[in-house]
Amino acid sequence: MTEAELMELLALYMQNNMLGFSLYLTITFAYLVVAFIAGSRLSRFQAIAASALYLFAAFSTAMSTLVNLNLVNLVTAQSEALLQLNGPPTNFWIIYMGTVMFVGIIVSLYFLFDVRRRADT
Repeated sequence: MTEAELMELLALYMQNNMLGFSLYLTITFAYLVVAFIAGSRLSRFQAIAASALYLFAAFSTAMSTLVNLNLVNLVTAQSEALLQLNGPPTNFWIIYMGTVMFVGIIVSLYFLFDVRRRADT
C-alpha cells in the first residue's frame, strides 16, 4: 500500500472515530435530558428500559470509537511518513477515550438513579 493510501485510510479511521464519539455524546446527552426532565415520573420498568437502551447504544458507539482508534494505530505503524509525523503508535488515546466513555456511562446511569431517588423523598 502506498503512503497516500495509508494517509487516506488514516483520515477515514479518524473521521469514523470522531463520528463514533459525537454519536456517543449525542446519545449520552439525550439520556441525561430525559433523566432530568422525566426521570422522576418514569415507572421502574420505563427507567430500566431506557437505561438498557442507553447502555446498548453507548457501548456500541464506544466500541466503534475504540476499534477505529486501534485501526489508526495499525495504519500509522505501517507508514514511515506517518511514524515521522505522529510518532510511534501508543495506546494512550484508546485508554483515555475508553476511560472517559466508560465513566460517562456510569455517571449517566447514576444521574437517573439520583433523580428518581430524590423524587421518592
